[in-house]
Amino acid sequence: AGTGQWQYYNGSTWVNIGAASTAAAVTIAASAPIRFLPATDFNGPAPTLTVKLVDASGGALTNGAVVNTTTSGGSTPYSTSTVVLSHAVTAVNDAPTVTGGSAVSLTSIGEDSAPGAGQTVSSLFASHFSDAKDQVSGGSSADAFTGVAVTANAATAAQGVYQYFDGVTWQDLPAVSTAAAFVLDASTLVRFVAAADYSGTAPALTVSMIEDS
Repeated sequence: AGTGQWQYYNGSTWVNIGAASTAAAVTIAASAPIRFLPATDFNGPAPTLTVKLVDASGGALTNGAVVNTTTSGGSTPYSTSTVVLSHAVTAVNDAPTVTGGSAVSLTSIGEDSAPGAGQTVSSLFASHFSDAKDQVSGGSSADAFTGVAVTANAATAAQGVYQYFDGVTWQDLPAVSTAAAFVLDASTLVRFVAAADYSGTAPALTVSMIEDS
């Protein structure tokens, strides 16, 4: 279930082959299509499918019938040797997700005090970043947190402005939207500069997580 299922087509629907063994082998006719259906987010080498070859001496095969192939070779319709079918599922990137809640807070400052020194994007948001869907044993690896895309800024002039440090000076965040998000690197400092006499909870700044894929 964690990797997926080998399936055969019975003429109207795809059927899981399911558990099989030498003593309880599942027969599949030569004309039946087979496939591997991966589980959600699985990638990498699929579990192998081991088969014995069957000749027509026993008559037509019924798809999905269970037979005992412990005795094989000789006058039986089953080959002594087996053939192993392998398959690979190519990885595609899975977007990161938010974990541990969807709210963070800047360090509080006093009313009409000097603006704070700022906090890095990483210190604020990295603990809420997850790329667990890309971590697949034997397949893809999780990507790292690389920053945020600011998609909404609720601050008004009467409340104050959010700022980021560009390495030389503090800059006001520009107007943003989901269609025109502003990207901040994980190491960038951000702060809220309150307007004169403003106090209370700073207005919301909404971001999407960015991975280094």
